[in-house]
Amino acid sequence: TLLSVDAPLRDLGDITIAMNWQPSSTPARQWMASIKLPTGDFDQQSGSGEFDLGISVLEHSPDWLTQRSWLADQALSLWYGAGLNYLKMPRQLSALDPRRWVVTGRAGISWRWSDTLSFTSQFDTNSPLFNNEIRELGWMPIQISLASDYKFSSKTKLNFSIIEDLRPRVTPDVIFSLSLSYRT
Repeated sequence: TLLSVDAPLRDLGDITIAMNWQPSSTPARQWMASIKLPTGDFDQQSGSGEFDLGISVLEHSPDWLTQRSWLADQALSLWYGAGLNYLKMPRQLSALDPRRWVVTGRAGISWRWSDTLSFTSQFDTNSPLFNNEIRELGWMPIQISLASDYKFSSKTKLNFSIIEDLRPRVTPDVIFSLSLSYRT
């Protein structure tokens, strides 16, 4: 037994700090880097207790979409990207043969309903986190995210999202997220 939980657990999770960069020479490309800080507690199942690093690239608004004649009056956006992450798993999971390197992929579409409100859908996947045949750990997950953004101003927005697994028992059943963003 690697972990036994017989009571509800609740604790502050790990914190991720991310930086995005969109070069002016390639405005359709966005680079992202992140570091996850071990502020959670593995024993409370609120985090890994380890540092993680990630880098990814995202392409958005391809020419064929921005120069379309169909639905030209609708504000649509499309993106796709890939990433590479280094994950340091807690020592308690070493028996599951964790993989330190994980490749990610995503594709999404967004529709701006008004100047202040938009709706988004995104598909995400990644290579398995463990090198074993346990479905929940060693299989490739597939998730869909549904979100809405509300802009308070040109610099501040509120995001609400629901993330659901499309490959049952491989990812958490449902995740709710609420974030507030401010651009400088």
